Amino acid sequence: MNTWLKRWGNNILYRDKLYKTLKSNIITEREYKRELSLIFQDNARTGSPCKFTESDKNKIVALASESPEQLGLPFTHWSLELLQKELINRKIVFSISTSHLSRLLKNKQVATA
Repeated sequence: MNTWLKRWGNNILYRDKLYKTLKSNIITEREYKRELSLIFQDNARTGSPCKFTESDKNKIVALASESPEQLGLPFTHWSLELLQKELINRKIVFSISTSHLSRLLKNKQVATA
């Protein structure tokens, strides 16, 4: 059964009580609609714990802000792949995906090539 239909069906007593409060003018139609919409909200999800400390993130940003040439590397600009490899080589991180690296740098407003 569809998740939304299941939620609607599982909340029949709540919906009936809510409808009675609407008809008794205890709540407005706007409040009624808002309360009904809450039936369909997802529960908060915890997700996986963050792998990187603030210190790790600062080190990642610091390296991304450096010029590769000044670090003695044979290229002029960072790509996500090159930055990923250098972070691992320098043991700043054990592993990091380029997509996660991109999000982290975007959140810290650091540009890569």
